Amino acid sequence: MPKSIEDLKLVNSGKVREIYEIEDDLLLVASDRISIYDVIMPTAIPDKGKVLTQMSNFWFENTTDIVPNHFISNDVPEEVAGRAVRVRKLEMYPVECVVRGYLSGSGWKEYQQTGSVCGVGLPEGLKESDKLPRPIFTPATKAELGDHDENVDFDRAAEIVGDTAQDTARRVAAALDDDLALITGQHPDRRRAASLGAPANLDVDPVLARFGAWYELFPRSWGGLDGLRRRLPALAEAGFDVIYLPPVSPIGLTKRKGRNNALEAGPLDPGSPWAIGDHTGGHDAVHPELGSTADFEAVVSDARSLGLEIALDLAVQCSADHPWLTEHPEWFAHRPDGTLKYAENPPKRYEDIYNVDFDCEDWRALWSALRDVVLTWVDRGVRVFRVDNPHTKPFHFWEWL
Repeated sequence: MPKSIEDLKLVNSGKVREIYEIEDDLLLVASDRISIYDVIMPTAIPDKGKVLTQMSNFWFENTTDIVPNHFISNDVPEEVAGRAVRVRKLEMYPVECVVRGYLSGSGWKEYQQTGSVCGVGLPEGLKESDKLPRPIFTPATKAELGDHDENVDFDRAAEIVGDTAQDTARRVAAALDDDLALITGQHPDRRRAASLGAPANLDVDPVLARFGAWYELFPRSWGGLDGLRRRLPALAEAGFDVIYLPPVSPIGLTKRKGRNNALEAGPLDPGSPWAIGDHTGGHDAVHPELGSTADFEAVVSDARSLGLEIALDLAVQCSADHPWLTEHPEWFAHRPDGTLKYAENPPKRYEDIYNVDFDCEDWRALWSALRDVVLTWVDRGVRVFRVDNPHTKPFHFWEWL
């Protein structure tokens, strides 16, 4: 046998497989290409050809007593081992013999229009992917590359292959053999199956995560954190469940926004709480004008004694004065000229805010720092967070967190 596939003559290249001559036989090689509705997708699926070949081998072995097949052996060149089989040269009929046990794909589409699939009438009221009362034989044309396979009825399939003598039941008996259904039932895919000895209860979220009445306020408007503490009994009496606070961390000075989002701030304008960070600290610090860490913890404690939870805004962004911009500039997006890129939502520009780059080269350190911010506030008693613009952060970060 030839040792390399390069020594073999390529006979044909289809949507998924290549066919080579190997002595007096053929070598069928399954690629990792994927074809959807007869269109070859640009991205292959690693080892898809190996999986397809092993599935085919399973059925060749288990149906050889029902109908003869072309399979000879898995003795193939090493470079295509696992994804190729050696087969006999046979004349191919341009018909694909499809047996359906469930109503899906093109069969479902045809059923919606005609109430049948390939001329086989089906009961009314079936839904997509319903199990059929009995498997049905639904042939399709086997088109050349560039054309589309089409479902046909049994008589048309018989006409194509030139076999119109026998009755329908005899000609499809092998395809609908009960042993095939038995084999399928005996060998389910259990690779990812799991079982428990006894039912287990899993509580993921507290009741408050399902529903609750929230009240948003800015501590600065009530005289800081001490003023907020004095306000809590009235909010509890009003029936609220959660008191939601914007970020209580220091606010940057560079490009600070003014009143009503003005581009220039006045001498008394506090800036946006979402422009987090200055020389006194970043996300884990408390703004000195609001109080201290101890004052914040007192707010959380008082709120909980009244049946309230404090929700803190988790804003994953920094002002130009945040310590991270000087300590870890690699965590942020840069323009082509190397300067840091402030946040934009055209035509709006947020020059007081810089977004982190979740996919930067040092992303592990960045993600760990963000996790530590969350854990810091958890240690201070916070159990509820409101995330600012979560859709602009990657899903895999939230899964990781």
